[in-house]
Amino acid sequence: MEPSADFEAIARLAAAAGGKVEPEGNTWTVRRASDPRRDGGAAVDVGESGFAARLALAWALCRPGETSVAGGGTLSRRDCSDAVPRGADDPAVLRRVEWAGRPGFLPARIRPGPVPRAVQLASRRSGQPLSAWILCAAGGWGPARIRWEGPILSEGHLALTVSLVRRFGGTGGRAPDGGWEVSPVRDAVDEAVPRDATQAGVFVLAALAAGRPVRIPGIRLDDPQPDAAFLRLLAERGAGVRNGPDGLRVDPARIPDVGGAYDSMPDAVPAAAVLAILGGVPAVLTGVARLREKESDRLAALREELERVGAR
Repeated sequence: MEPSADFEAIARLAAAAGGKVEPEGNTWTVRRASDPRRDGGAAVDVGESGFAARLALAWALCRPGETSVAGGGTLSRRDCSDAVPRGADDPAVLRRVEWAGRPGFLPARIRPGPVPRAVQLASRRSGQPLSAWILCAAGGWGPARIRWEGPILSEGHLALTVSLVRRFGGTGGRAPDGGWEVSPVRDAVDEAVPRDATQAGVFVLAALAAGRPVRIPGIRLDDPQPDAAFLRLLAERGAGVRNGPDGLRVDPARIPDVGGAYDSMPDAVPAAAVLAILGGVPAVLTGVARLREKESDRLAALREELERVGAR
């Protein structure tokens, strides 16, 4: 696995929880703490990672000790309040969060207090809070029951989270009443992490733009990552993208119409928009509103940059 800012932020969180992360080349060994740091003070800096911020807030509420969660850069402008439950089996849990500045924005202090066994979550912006709390429950921190209000955004990412929990010997799934029940993981496994599908889409874009073949090892068209759907779209529409012996192979053909629904793969929108310009084929991309809720307003930034090169 290649390092990234997001992964490094999560590694710092694992260390704050008493775990040990040992990188060696592209292999990362993660050892679970024999005595997790549940009591006493703890602090973690999640950098600019929105998911690490939500995971850190969930983890902080799953330990009775005091915890400080900080972030920086664009994350200081990103509302993370959807990681804080709207309801819990013990109402005192909801009073533990103390925002240092604007409510919902890091840094935050989680005061000592009770640990929830059941929480109620909701978000109109992201499905990350649900994934974060499922991972905390699977790690044995709790809670055992999670209720999510409203539609689930990005079912694909949630499916990846649940699949990971099950591969490590835990359980996770919907209860008869519509909530989520999670049990802790039990096993240590060797996990081969594929290359990021969003980044792969950028290299496919480069191959099509330059008219040169490109090989992208470590990812295939049938990868379960939601943004792999963009790679399949290009393959199905004749762009010359196919599976090779060790990953993807791009033998550039024509740039196809990339129009379609991007609700489940919003991170692929920038590459799709650039391809539409290069191909000279007007495209309608729907389901892109969530780009406004990323680390920055990606939709506004994309529009600004495309207008600079004459796009409309």
